[in-house]
Amino acid sequence: MSLRLWALLGLLAAIWGSSYMFIALGLADVGPFALVFLRAALAALVVIPFGIRHRRTLSGRWPAMVVLALTQVAVPFLLITAAEQRIPSGLAGVLVASQPLWLAVLLPVVGSGRPAAVSAVGTVIGFGGVALVAGHDGSGAVDLVGVVMVLGAGLSYAFATWWARRTMTGVNPMAQTGAMLAVASVLVAPFAAFQVPHAIHLTSGAAILVLAVVGTGAAFIIFARLVKEAGPARASLVSYLAPAFALGYGATLLDEPLGIAGVAGLVLILAGSWLGTRSSARRAVRRAAVVPPVGVIPEPRPAGRRGS
Repeated sequence: MSLRLWALLGLLAAIWGSSYMFIALGLADVGPFALVFLRAALAALVVIPFGIRHRRTLSGRWPAMVVLALTQVAVPFLLITAAEQRIPSGLAGVLVASQPLWLAVLLPVVGSGRPAAVSAVGTVIGFGGVALVAGHDGSGAVDLVGVVMVLGAGLSYAFATWWARRTMTGVNPMAQTGAMLAVASVLVAPFAAFQVPHAIHLTSGAAILVLAVVGTGAAFIIFARLVKEAGPARASLVSYLAPAFALGYGATLLDEPLGIAGVAGLVLILAGSWLGTRSSARRAVRRAAVVPPVGVIPEPRPAGRRGS
């Protein structure tokens, strides 16, 4: 991979890692439903112009798209946002990294491969890291409800990965993501109507705007470029880098506690995720649908086609 692509990968990790910080800042004035609606709707406006000419690839996929919009955007975005009312943003970013672990658990359940021994060991190590992080965040006991919410988001992302592979093969990635964000915003809108804020201060408003336009919309465009030029397997490295940025932003910019348990837990989660995706069954999934923890899916590839 060229130096330019490595730089692009680092930039994308920095952007996605900042999403959790901007969620925390946006929550100062806006409720979870309203924030998720604004995030999805504004991001859709960024992405749709890039995919509108490929809209015909969505023909006949709209029922499946509703499921994808729920599991890849509406549900996980809401769970993460609500959780950040209870736990630090950096911790949320670390726990979302459990998504590959949930995928390793989910695939055998849906009949998409038998777990190899190394995958099973990796899954155990990864969830050990989750337990370590959930037990202590550097300032005291962690709110377990918030932890469960973020883990639920990781599980939802894992299901969305499998669902996209099953139902979205051949759909243009820009058209798919634009539609997914738009549908999610429509689904969330009725609930967001009950959380219309009386006023949004500059800091919160700017945070939501950056989260939507840069952290969600523009980030997908960058990720799609990485998938096209470097291949989905290499592009998926961003999922291992973004949580470290999230932890760092929270500690340095939001003055969140950064304990040894948080760092050690992150290392275990990422190591477990890496080991949990080593088997041949997992390689197929990495080539087909890499889903970073921000609501983005690249173009699913036909079975047997290898990533570069």
